[in-house]
Amino acid sequence: MFFFIIFKQDLSELDGIIYSRMKTARFFKITLTLLILTAMMAACIGPDYFSAYYAKNLVGHKLLSTWAVNQSSIYIKYEAVTTASTTGLPDETALIYRLENRNLVPNGDFEGIAPGPLLPAGWAEFGTGTNSIAAAVPIMTGQALSFALTGSDYIEYSLNTLTAGLITDGTYLFRFDLAGAAQSYKFNIDDTAPGGTLVTYFFTLPTANLAYAIPESISTAPLTEFLVHSNLEVFRINSKLAGTGTPQTGYIDNFRVIKSDQVQELAINLPFEDAERVDSLNLLSGTYRFSLWVKSDTDAATTNNSFNSKAVTLKMEAFDPDGTGGSVAFQSFSASDYSSFTGWTQIYIDAVLQIDEPADTANTVIKLSVSPCDCTGGAITTDTGSILISTPELLYSSNGTF
Repeated sequence: MFFFIIFKQDLSELDGIIYSRMKTARFFKITLTLLILTAMMAACIGPDYFSAYYAKNLVGHKLLSTWAVNQSSIYIKYEAVTTASTTGLPDETALIYRLENRNLVPNGDFEGIAPGPLLPAGWAEFGTGTNSIAAAVPIMTGQALSFALTGSDYIEYSLNTLTAGLITDGTYLFRFDLAGAAQSYKFNIDDTAPGGTLVTYFFTLPTANLAYAIPESISTAPLTEFLVHSNLEVFRINSKLAGTGTPQTGYIDNFRVIKSDQVQELAINLPFEDAERVDSLNLLSGTYRFSLWVKSDTDAATTNNSFNSKAVTLKMEAFDPDGTGGSVAFQSFSASDYSSFTGWTQIYIDAVLQIDEPADTANTVIKLSVSPCDCTGGAITTDTGSILISTPELLYSSNGTF
């Protein structure tokens, strides 16, 4: 019996020793496994091959003077500005440029003529209506065209008096501010050449004596875009067809016409390979951020027939190796969302772009562009306007973070 008890005690001690050694072995096994996994993860992660790209401006070598507009200076103005303040820019020695979609109506704001019965060049009166250039109209911005028409009176503006005239088969749109009674208004676009077309627009102002931007402020206002068939096109207030006119009174201001068959933009084409690019970095597939600093053009508020931009549009476009268009990203930034751009404001868009190396590495793989208006809604949002721009930047990220 005594021998049996001793034997049991020996077995218990032996179990403890075995258990302790098993725990130790398990600990070393887990530790070894963790070390192996850590080594494997480190091997998988490897070096950061894209670190050379981080925080590098891939378009920093492209001065704004090398960017180009896609239409003549008749339609879009692009010029250096030396008098604007650089306070608020990241680099106060940065260059500043003005980008403006121009109004093709030479005196569309009616400020370049003395108040009185004489209307600006291009306007003609028919009938006995009382029409004039009114000074300091409270509900408008300064002077405006005042009209008071009976049912048989009308006013015409010859669109052939636009800057550079009209281009046959070109597409144009017109915009204006309208104020008056809460009544029905009638406007025409009339091709007065033989066999020409007549398009008539009808709409009613909801509230009297408030200024409305036509067409965007009136839901029933039509899209005021037209295709030019001849150089005899006119814009008409009321109708010249007997028995179809209506009495109308009101004010028109900021009468604007813009060529709309092509987006007016400032752009730069970037090749896959560029020795002048920072660190000679190539443009790879990944996430890009295109940013620009913008500011309202204070000169536009004091220059006749010039207007501040209501929005700015940024766009990035990738090109396939054969030169055809690939992915496109664009976004409009409304001035009303950014305190009217009264101070320098940075706007940007992000996009994932697929870029394949072209056979000729000098070929364009990315195009950056900016427009001084909202181009995202087509003609309904396109408008005249001027904006100051500075300090474009293009950043790259392999993982989508900046």
